[in-house]
Amino acid sequence: MRERYTDQETIHYVQNLVSHNRLDHQLPLLGEGLSGKVYGLEDYAIKVYKDDYSEKNDSYMLHHLQDHSAFPTLHYHEDKFMIVDRIQGNTLADSIKAGEKLSDHQFAQIEDIVTDLYDHGIVAQDLHLHNMMIDHDGKMKVIDVGRFFHTDYPELYQDILEDQLNLTQYHMGFFSSIKDKLKKKKYYGSSSHRRYRKHSSSDYRHHRHHSSSSRRKRHYYGSSSSHHRRHKRKSFFSS
Repeated sequence: MRERYTDQETIHYVQNLVSHNRLDHQLPLLGEGLSGKVYGLEDYAIKVYKDDYSEKNDSYMLHHLQDHSAFPTLHYHEDKFMIVDRIQGNTLADSIKAGEKLSDHQFAQIEDIVTDLYDHGIVAQDLHLHNMMIDHDGKMKVIDVGRFFHTDYPELYQDILEDQLNLTQYHMGFFSSIKDKLKKKKYYGSSSHRRYRKHSSSDYRHHRHHSSSSRRKRHYYGSSSSHHRRHKRKSFFSS
């Protein structure tokens, strides 16, 4: 368990609200998903897990993403909830609904995030318009990593990540390059793709729930230049 800047008074306040099931009465609801609800408390976002939700992997993953600027700071976590930075901005879904025009640069930021993770063996599973935000500085932020996982075989997931990025691009309003990008897919029809189709579920479960202790201590991010990220993105999406 890690605490960074959250004071004990705030932690005890949230613990009391959670234990007495009072969050809905005391704090504004920021959002709700399959895993739980997210509430706002000053500069913090409090994610409270549903009692019957078994995949509480967010805090473990965020712990290893603290050096990446696209993810909120994890301040505190325990079994029932976690406290992270509250990102000020709008989700991509809300921005599109409000009629805002999204830019190629914003999509390029998403590509950078996904390929940065891929380069370090992390699969950004289930990334969509509702769990990505544009902050007040125009930077892309990812606010939900509940289905991200680490694997020693990221190449098995290249196709699904590329499909996910193409779908995101489509929903952001960029229609022209989807067909061309799909033609460049590297693994369709290959033995690698067939292995993915056959073994992806077991690989997903194995690498998500049985990471070694040495991997848990590993930090995946150092300082990487934008040139390096662009180079990685091009190599990832080129045939």
